[in-house]
Amino acid sequence: MSTFTGRRLTSRHEVAPKRPDRLLVVTPWYPNETNVFRGTFVRESTRSVGRFFSEVTILHLENVAENDDRSPQWTDTPEGRLLWVPVPTSPTTSRGQMILRQREAAMGAAHDVLRTADVVHCHVGAPTGAAIAPLLPSAARLVVTEHASYLPRVFRDPLGAELYGLLRQRADAFTAVSAQTASLIDTAIPVPAHRQPVSVIANPVDMRRLPLRPERTARIARWLFVGNLVEAKGVRRLVRSFARWASAHADRPCALTLAGDGPLRGELAQLAAELGVGDRVHFLGRVEPDAVGEVYRGHDVLVHLSHGETFGLTCVEAAASGLSVVVTTCGAPESTLLAHRAVGLAAFVPVADEDDVESVCDAVDGLDAPVENGLRELSRRQLSNQYGAEAIGDALHAVLIGGSTTPRSARGSGCWPSPRPRPSDARARPPSPRLRHSVAVACT
Repeated sequence: MSTFTGRRLTSRHEVAPKRPDRLLVVTPWYPNETNVFRGTFVRESTRSVGRFFSEVTILHLENVAENDDRSPQWTDTPEGRLLWVPVPTSPTTSRGQMILRQREAAMGAAHDVLRTADVVHCHVGAPTGAAIAPLLPSAARLVVTEHASYLPRVFRDPLGAELYGLLRQRADAFTAVSAQTASLIDTAIPVPAHRQPVSVIANPVDMRRLPLRPERTARIARWLFVGNLVEAKGVRRLVRSFARWASAHADRPCALTLAGDGPLRGELAQLAAELGVGDRVHFLGRVEPDAVGEVYRGHDVLVHLSHGETFGLTCVEAAASGLSVVVTTCGAPESTLLAHRAVGLAAFVPVADEDDVESVCDAVDGLDAPVENGLRELSRRQLSNQYGAEAIGDALHAVLIGGSTTPRSARGSGCWPSPRPRPSDARARPPSPRLRHSVAVACT
């Protein structure tokens, strides 16, 4: 006689296979004392699935300068024991060679860790996934989550593409944080006959850190940007757009807050002064993840003019907080913000040059009317169902222990189909060579 266990028929006297109990997370980024912000999305992912395992170990293979002589180090984190391994690397190292550098470092410092894991969850296929794949025992289950914006550059490197292809053969499952990234992998690296296509499981969002802001009763005045102050985030266009919009709304206490840091901070401050809004543009610097909810709460609209996003975490966080959102059609936000747009709280603008500000100003004005609390709560519930840490943790755990990786419905997979652009969304001037270069950098 046989008994149905949920996965296969077994003899009544046969012992069901033991569920994997030890999780190893491998990543090129993780928050530490040197940089408390880098890799926060990896930490949130680890937190979302850690509750299912009795033992969690994190292997952080970090690229460092060639002359960095620090040694590997063990530390305790709330998520589990972490082994930090430095990987001396030149900035000119190719993507393929970077994989081999990380493999060499892992072999020397993390051999025992790699050989004893039941399940390995690797963040990004290159460099970390392709680096550690051949070092794992055949019995270890390997799941790769891809969210690297530089993935096209890996595929353009012959060695990088070859090593990524070998990873695809070895990995038991592949997930990506957006349908766009999943399609890129399946197109560049054909799906092995014995594997499934890449499934979509989004980045988890901790809704507990994001209280719903009070209903806005006044008209929009306070703009917000959260992210790195780099060209690929469209921050010059952001400052220029705000200056134009503020001049057209002189009757309002207009202000722009930039929460983040980066090489363009000084230039942006100077640009704001030249445009006459220097006293209205405020630089917060980097904000601790646990404090970002209060930053969203104190503003009216998030304006995010990025040239490319594989997920766009800050847009989802702002939407969950009840803010209006203006964002470029730069990849994932067209899917992640569908519900927010449906209730009149999000608008899309094209990726464009820094002096193309009219579409941004028009989009902000289009969101000026307050939206009742019921609709904002509806959007938040939808976002929580799709991207909340508990929902994403459940989906990711199912893949980690060997469940189906077939893409599921929008509610379950954390992914919506991309909407058709509205005529107003597609209005843009032809991109300049400088913009084309920046978009290429954002997507490589």
